[in-house]
Amino acid sequence: MKKQTENGLILGSNSQKITSTTRFDEIFPIVNIEDISLNDKFLRHRPKTPNQTRIRRDIITAKKRHMENFRAAAILPSFYKVKDEPITFYYNDGEEPAVGMTPEWWEQEAKKFKPNMNSRLGNILEYDVFLGAVIKRLVEKENYSIKKAWEITCDSQLNAGNLGPFKTKGKHAKGRIFEYEHIRRIIKGYGNKGFIMVGNYTEGKNVKYTASIEEMNLSNTVYLRTVGWVVLDV
Repeated sequence: MKKQTENGLILGSNSQKITSTTRFDEIFPIVNIEDISLNDKFLRHRPKTPNQTRIRRDIITAKKRHMENFRAAAILPSFYKVKDEPITFYYNDGEEPAVGMTPEWWEQEAKKFKPNMNSRLGNILEYDVFLGAVIKRLVEKENYSIKKAWEITCDSQLNAGNLGPFKTKGKHAKGRIFEYEHIRRIIKGYGNKGFIMVGNYTEGKNVKYTASIEEMNLSNTVYLRTVGWVVLDV
């Protein structure tokens, strides 16, 4: 079994130990949808782009469905390797992200990760609520204008994980393919159907932003620079 480091965190079917409650809260901060109101000023924003339109709509949908708070991983997962055992993943600062696995693999392993907290791949509604929580924080706590908060969260390549209450000091291996800003997340689609990539990507004239979505239509296929976006119940 892989040794737990002083500042690290290992969670999953192979180990249920954590270094401290504080550390757990840093790795899996709560996305507090209960703190979002349909009367919030940031939701009065008139969307200027397709990303903004989708996110505003999904936040309203999630509120009307009474979605509960959840936890979302604040750093990228890394591979967890034990001799003669199937490979899985865990979270620890300073290690290479677990790129190179299919969406189906991530869906399966996410469920095994911490089943007592209903671990799973997050879906598009949860991701958009996460972005909404970032926008709310930027407006109410960090004095961004509503227009600017929507713009930088939805339609720039500033990663939402480095904004607002979900900012992390986690470091990962250097190099373009391992930079946090250039790794895309695998999530489930609406109704938990199909898989979607979200996040930043640039190749030639193909530019994707933090809130950009792209369907993953090929089954059992490895998509470059992608990792699962794992969420937990509170």
